[in-house]
Amino acid sequence: MRLEYNYHTHTVRCGHASGTEEEYIINAIKAGYKELGFSDHMMIRGYSQPHMRGDFDTLKDYVDVLRQLKEKYKDQINIHIGLECEYFPQIKDYYKELVDELGIKYLIIGQHCFMNEEGKICWAFGLSNLEECLEKYTTLLIEGMSTGLFKYVCHPDLFFVRAKCNNPLIEKYSKMICEASIKYDIPLEINLCGARRKIDYDDYSYPSPIFWKIASKYHVKVVIGVDAHNPLEMIYSKKEYAFDIIRRYNLNYMEDYHL
Repeated sequence: MRLEYNYHTHTVRCGHASGTEEEYIINAIKAGYKELGFSDHMMIRGYSQPHMRGDFDTLKDYVDVLRQLKEKYKDQINIHIGLECEYFPQIKDYYKELVDELGIKYLIIGQHCFMNEEGKICWAFGLSNLEECLEKYTTLLIEGMSTGLFKYVCHPDLFFVRAKCNNPLIEKYSKMICEASIKYDIPLEINLCGARRKIDYDDYSYPSPIFWKIASKYHVKVVIGVDAHNPLEMIYSKKEYAFDIIRRYNLNYMEDYHL
């Protein structure tokens, strides 16, 4: 089993990553990657969310720098310019603008936040009621999946950071996400950032064996995302954790996944 692509890579602009874009690229080449996609957290016109995403005025520099590096390293690795996005229905036209006008090649969906009725961006797992929290997360995620705007779903089992317990809701919402993956033909990501944070094979954090056991019954398409926030994570990615999950549950791993 091999991993020669990664389309989930961050930059310092998000406020919680380190290193230069070129350092990520050099380490990706050393690690044997053939495809490297940068997908920093979506910058949004008119919004500031320090330590989560860069302001909108960082977007042009993001695209310009990566275009230069794409050309510089074209004979060694294929570089793609993307963004990791939450789905906010209030700004649904903006996603097409990113791709059609602002230099972004691809979008992946990772639902960390929601936008409330006042237009404020709120942490998705901050609601006190667990079911309300998981319902909002799953509803927005599936609505985003249905748009056809996104190439794949980042850490679909991220909601385990909020559940953290044996609860019937876990199975309910896991099944809903897997059913949507099949319905809209959109892959789900085993996220290596979560794997690198794990001390052991904890069921109630992500990537969660509970979630992927359920996913195996649906034969969903599966990709791996390094979710790198530091250039060294391109080399020390903990991909073996993902491979173990794939083998354990006989998942439909897209070994040759291309954008």
